[in-house]
Amino acid sequence: MGLDSLVALKTLGHEELYKEIQLPKLDRAALNQIVITPLKIGQLNEIVGLLASDPNLAFQAWEREILESALKSPEAYPQLLLLGALAGPDARLVGVVLGSWGLRAHVSHLIVDSDYRGHNIGQDLLSAAENKFQAQGCLRVCLTLTEDNNRDDRALGFYKRQGYDSVAGEVTLEKDL
Repeated sequence: MGLDSLVALKTLGHEELYKEIQLPKLDRAALNQIVITPLKIGQLNEIVGLLASDPNLAFQAWEREILESALKSPEAYPQLLLLGALAGPDARLVGVVLGSWGLRAHVSHLIVDSDYRGHNIGQDLLSAAENKFQAQGCLRVCLTLTEDNNRDDRALGFYKRQGYDSVAGEVTLEKDL
């Protein structure tokens, strides 16, 4: 978990977890040992810390409860995608992609630990998600970017390099229920 993740934990009131985590250095050898795998309930605090580490990701506090339920009982959420990127022999969580599928697939969150960015981990996570979506019969993947990430040097540029295009005339609307 990078510095951004630790700051997010402290900011979100997770003081006890913040105090327990030692800030590891980037393990270059671990970059050669990246595994994309389903997330597990034992990783919940790491997952939430990583998702909350970037305000541009728009991870909401209420999403933690849903994520926890889905990790505890994946069979109750068969259309959720919950994948993580683990690095090195200690299987450190360095990336997460969350999504769902139905008529279209949707990537709701994709993040890579700030210490591990620029090493194709995001591309690997997105590719694994797309493969899962395609196996479920989805023909299109949708995602939404926050305004701060909607630039070519941020997430928008990443997604364009992966073949995604913005759709002219479309606007994303949301409503809390």
